[in-house]
Amino acid sequence: MELYVIDRCDVDRCFPLHGDYVLQVKDDYSRKVGRYECKKFYLLNVKRREKCEILPGFSKYDFIRITNCKKEHMNLFFVSCTHDKVYNTFNYNIIRYSFMTGEYDIVYDYTDRGEWLEEGRNLHIFVLDKDYFLFQQEIMDENDRIHIETWMYDIVEKTRVDIFYDDVLKNGIDEIINIEKNMCLIKTGFSAFADDRFDFNKSENYMNEQLSLINLNQFISELLINKKITYKKILEKSSDGITLPYIIKGPDYYIYSRLDMETHEETVTYKTLSDGEESVYIHKDVYRPSDIYIPSIVGGRLYYLLRNKESVRFVDPETMEVEHDFKDGRLKNVVNGFIIAENEIPFGVLKKTTTMVEVIDVVGADPVYYTKGEYVDCVSTNPDNLAIFVK
Repeated sequence: MELYVIDRCDVDRCFPLHGDYVLQVKDDYSRKVGRYECKKFYLLNVKRREKCEILPGFSKYDFIRITNCKKEHMNLFFVSCTHDKVYNTFNYNIIRYSFMTGEYDIVYDYTDRGEWLEEGRNLHIFVLDKDYFLFQQEIMDENDRIHIETWMYDIVEKTRVDIFYDDVLKNGIDEIINIEKNMCLIKTGFSAFADDRFDFNKSENYMNEQLSLINLNQFISELLINKKITYKKILEKSSDGITLPYIIKGPDYYIYSRLDMETHEETVTYKTLSDGEESVYIHKDVYRPSDIYIPSIVGGRLYYLLRNKESVRFVDPETMEVEHDFKDGRLKNVVNGFIIAENEIPFGVLKKTTTMVEVIDVVGADPVYYTKGEYVDCVSTNPDNLAIFVK
């Protein structure tokens, strides 16, 4: 395991890219569009400790969610927006930036009077491959019902491609997550239980949900020719009172949840990709979203994380017993199977406390590494490294 500690960190968030590259994001209070603050993007090579600002001449905003569906990708996509005060219009550019070469191009542009910035709208762009986007526009009406418009966009020809497959059009796509090479998990439909835009007590808010495996290239081809989507495997489907609250992808595993809202029983499935082994855990008395235990993997074992105002508890999913309790906000993150915690440690004769960031590989064990500083973020760009950012 390669461990990188980046000190004197002055950014707000860090995101893994590929290889040794990390995207760092910082608020830029000098610019704003609508109610959204501008962002500054920095590209950091954690191994060489080389950092540069990405295209400082372009404004950058995060009001549009962009998901790259390819596992091995060398491009970063972001939204730039300018306001023409004379005509009161907003111009949006989606920019593709290669963090390997520094080259960029504008792959999509659009102008409106601020509709993309309105509350109640949610635009999600899936980057399917180098040639196609999948746009999904969600609009929440006054009755708290979501209306979904979905279409493809040909990046090369710069043309819109309408699609007609009902499962995508009616229910929408919640997630597309690459798990290996060209294989992806796709979840259609949104969980009324897990999505805070819904009142899950109203059955009319329930949607048809499905979690499946797809071949991404085949998925693109079938959308283009308006053919019924071929699912390699359907893992779960919703039905009366059944919802799928979440799916989590790790370096060598994925975890998903199935909840029966009538019996209040949750089934959690944990599958490792390298050996195909599958474990299933069941627990009861899930009446509200806060009752859901968030699963996490530490040292190759699955735990539930139970959070309250005072602490975060690591719970064994088989016995439901608490194995360890991190109090007073000490737990900061769980990344790549490691617990990242912050602790005040007394030093010297006067026992003056110093803030330390700790790396723990086994729940309840002593740290295997610690460094001085206040925690900012922690990411992993591959299964064999860990980058900790402190200030």
